[in-house]
Amino acid sequence: MDSTLNIAASGLEAGATLLNAAADNTANAVSLNYRAVQVDLYAQAGGGVEAGRVISNPVPNADLDPVALAMEYRRAEFLYDANAAVIATDEQMFGSLINILDNQPPEPPG
Repeated sequence: MDSTLNIAASGLEAGATLLNAAADNTANAVSLNYRAVQVDLYAQAGGGVEAGRVISNPVPNADLDPVALAMEYRRAEFLYDANAAVIATDEQMFGSLINILDNQPPEPPG
């Protein structure tokens, strides 16, 4: 897999981590002593992104704002969609390259 796909795959994984955290926070919003989970994104040295989950508040049920939860869903969706588009574009470019190479005249014997 080339670096473009590796970078996009890391974005897909980060989007999935964001979505899972938002789902956990939504599902547990009324649970006793639940501490909301927050996902921080970090740039990787070779390109891409890494997601790290952290407990965002030591006080149980302190920051489970419904608007903030909805924004986390949107953040995950944008991250996922953008990286899926990168993968689709990479696939189209590779397909175009194969088509170009397939239509080249054969090399003369030499």
